[in-house]
Amino acid sequence: LSQSNQATIDSNVIQDNTLSGVDIDTSDDTTVIGNTVTNNTQHGIYLSQSNQATIDSNVIQDNT
Repeated sequence: LSQSNQATIDSNVIQDNTLSGVDIDTSDDTTVIGNTVTNNTQHGIYLSQSNQATIDSNVIQDNT
């Protein structure tokens, strides 16, 4: 997710990606809630240059 304000990522299964499961860059007021993020080769959830993000109630495991 890049340059997208007020986006919501809710109740997804995000797994087996070759990079990060969720990558948020230059996006303000973003909500990531209730997701299962597993087995991604980089970060489970990566947040960069973004303000006022809410990241809550996610299952994040086995990411490298």
